[in-house]
Amino acid sequence: MTYARFARNQPPIQPQGLEDLERLLQEFDQHLIAMEEFARSQKLDNFANLFQRARSRLHSDPPYPDQYHSDLIRLEFLPVAACRLFAACQDAWVFGGMGSWNDQGFDAETQPRYEALSEKLYQLLNRAIVMAANSSSYGTLT
Repeated sequence: MTYARFARNQPPIQPQGLEDLERLLQEFDQHLIAMEEFARSQKLDNFANLFQRARSRLHSDPPYPDQYHSDLIRLEFLPVAACRLFAACQDAWVFGGMGSWNDQGFDAETQPRYEALSEKLYQLLNRAIVMAANSSSYGTLT
């Protein structure tokens, strides 16, 4: 049985392929470097360590036995890049809750950089989750 939901009054979105998944993985990796550097420059080592761990997930092969939500991904159904993205997203999701990344505040000079980095991270996380979740329809699972 297959379930689907279609948005109303929206043009259809063409499925993205494995190349797009790999490109997103690379973009996410580069942004995590920037996030880690920023966090370390602000002496937020706990967050910097999360970003560093997320990057390591992007470069390591599943399974990830220490992943908190390891049941979210079925390795046999997803490309390795999707598994890597899912794992990295869990480590890099620093939003929400007391003491979270979005509770930080900085001086007037630093705040715009923090906001720009944070917005891009949030957008990348959401794109990565959606693309990884839909990747089982991309074809070859490599």
